[in-house]
Amino acid sequence: MQTYLNAYWQRINKKTVGVVAAVFVLILFGDSLLPLLGHFLHVLIEVFESALEHLLEAALGLSPRQAQIVLFYSWLFITIYLTWQLLREIYFTMLGLYETAVMRWQAWVESPKMVAWFRGMIMLSALSASVYLFT
Repeated sequence: MQTYLNAYWQRINKKTVGVVAAVFVLILFGDSLLPLLGHFLHVLIEVFESALEHLLEAALGLSPRQAQIVLFYSWLFITIYLTWQLLREIYFTMLGLYETAVMRWQAWVESPKMVAWFRGMIMLSALSASVYLFT
């Protein structure tokens, strides 16, 4: 019994245990944990933005409002660029997956085993229709 448990614990890696624990915690406490994480992230971004605003004010001599406008449009263009790159990556990945799926489907449909299976299904459906019409 002890050797079985030792072999079992050696097969489990720390990443798997971490994922299982994280999913368990999210299932139990997700309704309160996710808003807390979102609030923490929001506060972290606000602190970072505030530091950048003060840096722009001191380095370039901008007013607080001008620094906010510069940061807003900078974040806007960075977000648009990153979203564009992410969407391109997703598009090309999905296109590759679609082409692979189409090639596998065509190979499966054109295989001799599939042709024989399809003929058998056609004969079975013709027999079923005939029996149904005669009853």
